Amino acid sequence: MINLTANFVARLRKAEKDIANGVVETGTSGAWTYKKYADKTCEAYQLQDLGSVALPTQYGSIYVSAAITAPTPPTDIMETRLGFSAEVFFAGGGGSWKMSWSGSSYLIASTASGTRTGVKVWVVWRGTYT
Repeated sequence: MINLTANFVARLRKAEKDIANGVVETGTSGAWTYKKYADKTCEAYQLQDLGSVALPTQYGSIYVSAAITAPTPPTDIMETRLGFSAEVFFAGGGGSWKMSWSGSSYLIASTASGTRTGVKVWVVWRGTYT
């Protein structure tokens, strides 16, 4: 009887899913992790550690940060950037967290005012390669 470890089985299932979705390459470049698809689209993501973020501007019951520039993936991963999204991964200090993004920057908004520490944000770019 073959005894497969859970880690091996999980990697096998991920590989099967990637093949079904047309993934032709995965890897890392610096802080970026990426996937390239057969249709010449790709996605690259990294965890951006912001440290502390102040939420000084109040709009009704929401407090908003200043604009934060999103890091961009290197051209060896993605030649044309089509757009990105950002999502708070961890933020100490309570409150509900929301994101808003446009162009190449984003804002962090919360129901709680003040400065938050330990803020980390997943930044995901989608684009194309040749």
